[in-house]
Amino acid sequence: MWVQDLKLDLLICAPYKSASSAIRFWWWRHYHSEQDPHDFWNKNEDHDWGQTRNALLKRFKNGKISQKLLTSASTTRVVVARHPIIRFWSAWNQKFLKGQQIGWLICKQSRLAPICERNLNNSTETHLCSFAEWSDAFVGDAERWKMKNRVPDPHFARQLDLCPLCQLRQAFVLKVEDMNEEIEAILNDQQLLKEH
Repeated sequence: MWVQDLKLDLLICAPYKSASSAIRFWWWRHYHSEQDPHDFWNKNEDHDWGQTRNALLKRFKNGKISQKLLTSASTTRVVVARHPIIRFWSAWNQKFLKGQQIGWLICKQSRLAPICERNLNNSTETHLCSFAEWSDAFVGDAERWKMKNRVPDPHFARQLDLCPLCQLRQAFVLKVEDMNEEIEAILNDQQLLKEH
């Protein structure tokens, strides 16, 4: 998920399950403090931030904006990172919770289908599969998913695949585990919280 902001001359990349929602909430509150963040995907807002790199930074109509934010020395570029094991667990915990459609879709395309079917009908289970079962299936099915050139869901993609850390000159790497302390310091240091 990207925040691209010409007013603040700011570009933030936060992979799924690496505080992308928290970053979007912060950004929304910065511009719309009097409103609830009711619709992240509304294309009529001033800033269209809920897009992936391919959709957002490569769109023809955004070419000049994208190039400025990607290459300008004046742009503050921030990438958000999270410990990969914690991120993997967090994605499992959310996506395989009963009632989450994406978990069921992943189950159907993996060796987990019979386990998920059993757990779906078991009232004592909170998830379609256990973390250990998902981890085994993720590793066991990795070659098949790799052949399809994808992962079962972007929330399980590598952070480097979602945010090109080495392709852009980053001003800051924001660690999710210390985010509350770091983000205000970064934004104040860069004078990004001044009136707009």
